[in-house]
Amino acid sequence: MEFEIDTGNFVKGIFEHNWDDVFIFDSLNSKNYTYKEFFELILKIKNGLEKDELKQGDTICTILPNSIELVGLYFAALLLQLTIVSIDPNHGIDVIKQMCSIKKCKKYFGHNLDLGQKLEQLSDL
Repeated sequence: MEFEIDTGNFVKGIFEHNWDDVFIFDSLNSKNYTYKEFFELILKIKNGLEKDELKQGDTICTILPNSIELVGLYFAALLLQLTIVSIDPNHGIDVIKQMCSIKKCKKYFGHNLDLGQKLEQLSDL
């Protein structure tokens, strides 16, 4: 038997149950994020993706090192049901080109996770 889960409410329920507990540590900024703070970050990123008209079934590409924003982007993509092509930025340009060509990505993210701008460096690929 198959049943549908409202992903947004399911994730929110898990987070709300632990609202004031520490969820994740941002080692770049030496900051603890509670479940509430991290969920707010997820919603901020999700809103940015929606403003860019990304919707269920779209694919995004990330060429980012590990960061709190990258984790938040994964959760936001989960809520919007986006597909992510995640590429390690330490790969050479040939590997990055190959991986970007596998799926047609609607939006690319790199360096500072600027949600309002397509990653300019990829225009040369």
